Amino acid sequence: MNRSMSFSFSSGVRELRAFDHTAQQWGTWLGGFPWQFFCTATYKRKMALAQTESSLRAFFDKLGRALGNTPVAYVAALERRTSGLGMPPIAAHWHFMYAVPEWKRGMSAEVAKELWRSRNGRLNIRRYSSAQFGAFYTSKLAAHGCEPELRFDNLDRLTYRGPHDLFEAAKASAYVPDHVKHLTYGQTLVLRDLSGEMEGGAAPSLCI
Repeated sequence: MNRSMSFSFSSGVRELRAFDHTAQQWGTWLGGFPWQFFCTATYKRKMALAQTESSLRAFFDKLGRALGNTPVAYVAALERRTSGLGMPPIAAHWHFMYAVPEWKRGMSAEVAKELWRSRNGRLNIRRYSSAQFGAFYTSKLAAHGCEPELRFDNLDRLTYRGPHDLFEAAKASAYVPDHVKHLTYGQTLVLRDLSGEMEGGAAPSLCI
């Protein structure tokens, strides 16, 4: 899903990419929440999948308690890959977005860094910006194989501001290829102009 191939044309460089309806719909929905931070969380040791699950839950539980027993709204996607087909393995790690009450936003970043690094490994944390396509990058991982390895909690504490009809939103999106706007699922290939990413892009700046 995340593989690509670049081609040079007289009009510039384009990249052949896969487009996936499920990933697009996940990204549209996830992008409708007012996230505050986008994070990449890795481990300093090899972790079993059950351990990554428990460590994520423990992290957000501890973060909430450290912020005065405040439930943290989050969505997390697990990224991992075994070696094969000429591709190197990728150790399991998380990409997640979270939000807390506005008056606790500033302190939450430092607390989150310390909590994750002291128990697990490295945490890259940055302010969330819808212009950087963090929700769509997360959705590509969530929709892989149409079997989401997605975890979330406390979304009811956030106000959803995105579209309620994901099919209509896809038809109106300039990122969705014209030849599949009438479909609700499936994959296709499309040439993307690298001179400017649009909604639903691969977000190169977030591919850590």
